[in-house]
Parts: sequence; structure tokens; C-alpha cells
Amino acid sequence: MITPLQQCRIYVVIDGISFEQGRSLELPTIQPLSGYEKPRILTIPANLKDPITTQNLSTTEHSALPVGELQIHTSDKNMRFGRGGKRQWRHTVTYHTKKSGIIGKIPMSALDVDSSHRDYLYCECYLEALDKFQQNNRGPLSESPLTRAVESWISAQVRAICRELEDRERRQLREQDKNELSRLNDFLDHWKNQFLQGFMQGLYGQGGGIEPPPPPPLPVGVPAQIEVALTNPRAGKGVYFKPTIKFFDAQNRRIRPVSFHWASEDNNIAIVDEDLMLVQTFSFGTTKIYAETADGKIRSNVVPLEVVRILDIRIAPHEIEMEAGSRRKLEAICKLFDGSEVSNVYLTWLENNSSVVRVSSSGLVYAFSPGKTEVIATDDSCRSETPALLTVIPASGEGKGQGKNRGKGPRILISEVDTGPNEDHPAVLKSDEPPVYQRVQDIETNVWWINLASPFARFYYTNYGTKSEAWRMYHVERVIDIIVQIALSHGPDSEDSRISRDWIQQSAAIEAEIRQGALESLKDFIENGETIA
Repeated sequence: MITPLQQCRIYVVIDGISFEQGRSLELPTIQPLSGYEKPRILTIPANLKDPITTQNLSTTEHSALPVGELQIHTSDKNMRFGRGGKRQWRHTVTYHTKKSGIIGKIPMSALDVDSSHRDYLYCECYLEALDKFQQNNRGPLSESPLTRAVESWISAQVRAICRELEDRERRQLREQDKNELSRLNDFLDHWKNQFLQGFMQGLYGQGGGIEPPPPPPLPVGVPAQIEVALTNPRAGKGVYFKPTIKFFDAQNRRIRPVSFHWASEDNNIAIVDEDLMLVQTFSFGTTKIYAETADGKIRSNVVPLEVVRILDIRIAPHEIEMEAGSRRKLEAICKLFDGSEVSNVYLTWLENNSSVVRVSSSGLVYAFSPGKTEVIATDDSCRSETPALLTVIPASGEGKGQGKNRGKGPRILISEVDTGPNEDHPAVLKSDEPPVYQRVQDIETNVWWINLASPFARFYYTNYGTKSEAWRMYHVERVIDIIVQIALSHGPDSEDSRISRDWIQQSAAIEAEIRQGALESLKDFIENGETIA
């Protein structure tokens, strides 16, 4: 109904009585940003360039049609995530002509604009030359060199006003607020290292450590090849595990990953959960797993995966004694319905005492602390009848990967306030990026960001201020989010293709323990801002 309400006068009569004393229906008024009450009105150039062919195109059919106009309007509230959707449906670029009225719309998110301030803008474009590109649904205009050129130009104008708004917002972030944010964050960043050291020592074995040994930094490059691999070619039904992926340039040098997507040729058999980066199996059969870059230009090798029907599972060896901090492989010998026996199958492994050991989906045992436990292997259709008996004895020396503090730990910074390593200006994140975020370039330097552009961060910061208990609580919650991600990603299942459903289930208890411990430790800080360690 938005288009009819914009183009027509619509009246309502109920039981013979005019609604609203006979006034026509109107869309709610969108209040503009302070200082931007009037729309930014721009004349569309007579000639624009197609971003694909670079061809110069006339926007007036060589002066046969009038020059066009773009109006950029502002909203005082986020339109993309507007409450009740009242503004969401108008968060668009709307195309108009005198001949046909509204001829089409595209969402503002379709523009090539990398700024959270885009979510506070909407546009009206008036250009007669676009009339012939309208479609029946009044959605996106037909693909053509001219429509591409116009959209590219609109994107550039929206980017320019977003830069203005970003500069204004940085000026409004008062120096005293920056100092207070830095003071709070310095305290929490220091506290986080102490908390992680103690917590992860108890969780992951003797010596703890808050990060794995840093790998050699990979260079940035243009990918020419992607390699995907699975540790095992088979999996049970209802099992989770992690594939590996590597990127190489044209000189066959390994480089940092770029944006990519996973795919399975048969999602009924298995899918790759892109949030968890885990393969999940659903039904028996064979599928193929691969990955490709977000632009679709580079595709990896295709890896076959068979989800097998298991009749019986036997674990070998039946008994193991190992030192705390060490690792040992268990074999799950699976008898299949066709009578064959195989051992290279991803399964779900369960321990009755995970404080003693934890086992990955490929059967790798991590010994944490002295004690005894039983381990079984299972999937949704079968489980081992006889458990393996595991005894962990005190370590005679440092265990592999354990027994030492393996680094200074991650750093937590605040966007729009702090400057990242090797950068000249404070980092600026978008509102649709996570409240806590690690960019690709931050992985090597082990930096995490609290996103000040996040809607909730903006709400607490703007309405309560940096010296309020409400902000401190929000700040603490984000630091805890980072600690949880570090704890769960740097645990025993982080160095191989071996994350299984049992680990995912245990992660909820680990997160609860982290939050409880953090709350007890930071009670005084939250209540009164006390930053004495």
C-alpha cells in the first residue's frame, strides 16, 4: 500500500461515516536527522558511465528529456531495523517519472555503500530516461547499462553523505567520553587476561594459556586456488565435524582467506553450517562438499562424503593410560550394513567425565587432568556397546601444547575510539556488523573490537552515557562475549577437523560458567565503576 498512498488520495468510509473527519490517509512522517531536516537535492549528470562496460551514457537521451534529480532524505531512527517495520518498507531508492509515477524501488542495502549511516537514509530518484526500464512489480528496474550507471552514481552520492555523517559523529564523540571509554576498556582488557588465564587453566589442563601458538602470518593476496579437505571420507548420521580450507595465489603460495561460501551438492544428506563452519550430516547417502569465493570466480576441489549406515561400533584400544596434557588417537571400527568394516568415520564421542578428557569427532583424545573416565562413540543410529576405559595420570613434564603461557592474549579495542595496529585512524564498523567483531586483518594481531556502531551500543551510549551503570553492564557483556568466543575457539578442538556435537553441547555449560565467574569478579566495577584491580 505504500505506492498507492504516495501516488493517490485514499479515503475511508465506515458505516457511512468518514474516517478521520474525511482526511485522506497518509504515511507516517519520517522525522529527519537534526541538521539534515531538508533533503540533499542533487542534479543527475547528463552523462554517466556504466561501471561494467565503462561506456558513457546519456541520462537525457541527448537533451530530448529533462535532466534528472536525486533527493537524499535522512531519518532520525534506524530504518533498516525500525520498530514494527514502519520505516523499513520506505528504506529504499524509489524511482519516479512524470509519465508513470513510481516505476520501481530497490532497498538501500542494495547500494554499494559500506557505512552504517546508510541505514538512516532513503532516496527519491526522478529521471524520465528510466521509464522504459520499469517492470510490472515496481521492484528493481530492468538490468541495463543505464540503470547500472544510475545506481552506481547514486551509491557514490550516498557514500559521500555517509562520510559527512561519520565525520560529524566523530566530532560529537566528546574527548571526555573517549577518555572514559578508554579507562573502562583498559581495566576490562587487563581483567580479561587474568580471568582467561585462570579459567582456561582449569578448563583445558595444566598450565592453561590463553591462546594457541600463533601461526606464521599469511600474506594478503588474490586467490587462484582453494583446497578443501576432510580428515575422513565417511561420517555417521547426525554428526558434526569441521572441514579444512586453504587459499593459494597464482604462485602457489598460501594466502589469507577471502570471503567465501560453503556448498553441499545434496543438502538432504549433509550441509555446511556457515555460522559454525561445521558439516552436519542428516541422512544416508553420498554428497560432495566444496567452497567458492563470494564473487563465484574461484571454486575449490570437490570432496566426496559418504554418510554410512552403521550396524556396530567397536573402540580400539579398549584401555588407555596417558599423561595429563598429552593426546592419543582412538579408533572406532564400524561394521556397516553391507558387511564391511571401516575405521575412518566421523562420529560423536561422549565422555562421562569431560574434566578428565575430551574426544574430538575424529577420535583424538585430549587429556586434561588426572582421573578416570569412560568414552563411547555414537551416531544417531548406532552406539558402541563397550566403552573405552581411559586413565589420566599426572604429567611428568609439559604436555604438548600445554604447560606454558602461550602469549599475551588478545586485545580488546573500541571502534571509533581506538586505532588498530598499523592503522592511522580509529576503526569504523557498521551497524549491521556484530556487537563484537574480529576483522580478517585482526586475526594475525589478535585484536577484537567492541562495535560502537551496533544499535544497542548506540542506544546505551547515547541515552545513558559512558559513566552510567547501564553502559558498564553493556561493556562487560561484550567483553564476556569475546571471552566466550576465545574460550570455545581456542579449546582442545581448535587445531584439527574434530569439532563434534558433544563439544557444541558442552559449550553452553562453559559459557554459563564464564558468565557466572565474570559477574562475581566484576560486581563492584558494574555497580560503581571501580577500576582498581
